[in-house]
Amino acid sequence: MTLPRDARILALGGLLCAGVALLHFAIIFVGAPAYRYFGAGERMAIRDERGDLLPAAITAGLTLMFAVWSA
Repeated sequence: MTLPRDARILALGGLLCAGVALLHFAIIFVGAPAYRYFGAGERMAIRDERGDLLPAAITAGLTLMFAVWSA
């Protein structure tokens, strides 16, 4: 049995949001190089290198937001 077109599109959106959530989760652990690579800005990377928790907190918030959207 196949899902209706609308349900498939919604499921695809959920999968994509879950993937983005996982990416943001990984960025927290990779640190400054990941912030630079994915375009978060040099200030975020420098703050992360200095041990500031703000970049990780912002990224964790984005992770949570995308995880909720994926649900």
